[in-house]
Amino acid sequence: MKTSEIREEDSKGRHTTTYRQLLELPNGARIIDTPGMRELGMCDVDEGIDETFSDIADAIATFERTLLTPSRYDAFLNGDDKALTKAEKEGLQLFLDKGCAACHTGVNLGGTMQAFQVAGQYKFASLGDFKGDENGMVKTPTLRNITETAPYFHNGAIWKLTDVIKEMGSTQLGITISDKEAQKIETFLKALTGEKPQITYPQFPVATDKTPKPEL
Repeated sequence: MKTSEIREEDSKGRHTTTYRQLLELPNGARIIDTPGMRELGMCDVDEGIDETFSDIADAIATFERTLLTPSRYDAFLNGDDKALTKAEKEGLQLFLDKGCAACHTGVNLGGTMQAFQVAGQYKFASLGDFKGDENGMVKTPTLRNITETAPYFHNGAIWKLTDVIKEMGSTQLGITISDKEAQKIETFLKALTGEKPQITYPQFPVATDKTPKPEL
């Protein structure tokens, strides 16, 4: 790649790029355009791109860690006994007594890898071909904002939350959860609906005749 001569006054070359960019050429080759780059470097196709752009994954992870949805349940855990209603507390106790917290635990009430169909076969197991990872393990879904994430299960076969609760009882715990018990647990789960973060997207100004243009 041909570049301009380096200036004597500041030992810098002319480069109009202000951000790193991955360019894919028609023949499938890729060029990484980096501000201040003065020479063309070659990288391994399988590893080079991942190493060069590893910070992109870090940046996305950092952003995702800001996507918190604090709920009344969090306030209850922080000592506000009035944050949950009597019915919600009864549902929480039933949730614990039935053993749901064995998998739905931690700050996200889920997220760990667990075996599926421990005690019985999932009613809609034949729908789709999902089998979990190589060890048959699946990631336990978070229960935060669970009332807003229907349909449920990996194949979206169940839409009603109380039906999900009863199905999990037979499939994972080997117990029968009655309609009344499922309703009580659902009441608690509704308290996990949290406040969504406000995301402001950057707005770029409209280009005008005075907007600086790169030198081609």
